[in-house]
Amino acid sequence: MLSSVHKPTMKETERFDHASGQKKVKPECIIDYNRKKGSVDKTDMLMSFTDSMRKSVKWYKKFFFHLLDMAVLNAHVLYQKRSGQIISFRKFKQNLTKQLVEEYHTPRTSLPGRQPSVDYPTGLTERHFPHLVPQTGAQGSRTQRKCHVCRHTARKPSQRKDTRYMCLECDVALCIDPCFKDYHTLKRY
Repeated sequence: MLSSVHKPTMKETERFDHASGQKKVKPECIIDYNRKKGSVDKTDMLMSFTDSMRKSVKWYKKFFFHLLDMAVLNAHVLYQKRSGQIISFRKFKQNLTKQLVEEYHTPRTSLPGRQPSVDYPTGLTERHFPHLVPQTGAQGSRTQRKCHVCRHTARKPSQRKDTRYMCLECDVALCIDPCFKDYHTLKRY
């Protein structure tokens, strides 16, 4: 053991050696560690449940995320002492992340020639209803458009499928089932 705090002295413990009947002797730094290791173990346990660390060859990345987790855990302890509220560490971390994203969020700009990237599409946050595609031809004709989800899906092979329904709010043609639901509930359909 290396320690810059303790002197290289041995101390007696409360335990006895069964063979000799004398008190066991240990280095002072070991006794001090054993006395305070409970909080270290509890800290490691709490951090292991919501660990931010990922596999990496670079040691400094692991060290950075460990320090970040330690800072969040310390903030959690201080928050509980200051506010008097009991909140789980996982919930505290989720709330902290949401607050940081809301405060420092900047919308991404899209590259020329690509569809604009939207972080929070309005289709996921507002109320939308299916409507018939407005007629463009003679009265009685069944006007159709190509389903947006069927053509741009990443979960299954894309296909060209015509539909009579659309979302007026989004101005997108969609099949009733399952494309309408997928478009308005999934970020990546």
